[in-house]
Amino acid sequence: SLCDWSSDVCSSDLSSLTANSITNSSANLTWTASTDNVGVTGYQIWRDGQNIATSTMRNYNDSTLTSGTTYSYTIKAFDA
Repeated sequence: SLCDWSSDVCSSDLSSLTANSITNSSANLTWTASTDNVGVTGYQIWRDGQNIATSTMRNYNDSTLTSGTTYSYTIKAFDA
């Protein structure tokens, strides 16, 4: 799942996660907005089980990639 369903933070589907503008060392990730009963204030970006960044936007440029390596991303929404 691309959303942290273990909490009540995320109530909309983040399955729209896409990667584009992929180079040997970077990829631009984008996803649709998430909502909940309080209001989402940001997103945690996870790569291979590690929290690598947070963003208040619905995109993130991961510029620390290694050519020839496969990565798995998860986006988790959070509120205040």
